[in-house]
Amino acid sequence: MLEKLVRNRRIAKSKNCRVKYGNPKDFKTLQVRITHEDTVYTYEIDSEKLSVEKDSIHFYPKVISGELFIRWDQETEENIKLISKD
Repeated sequence: MLEKLVRNRRIAKSKNCRVKYGNPKDFKTLQVRITHEDTVYTYEIDSEKLSVEKDSIHFYPKVISGELFIRWDQETEENIKLISKD
């Protein structure tokens, strides 16, 4: 079992971004690193909070005045945490 599964996404003009994780029983933590321009937003969620019936989560990026705002799908939103913004 992996300790951490890391997925990287770059924001372009997407409105609906998919993060595929496969089987959540194969890792403890899913880390999602979202890059917008020169800033990396790092989010984490425990695999126990991910659905075994799905293999991915979605987020919806919105850029307002150059700043990135992320809205996660309903099942994910309560459990995913912003760890860092570099």
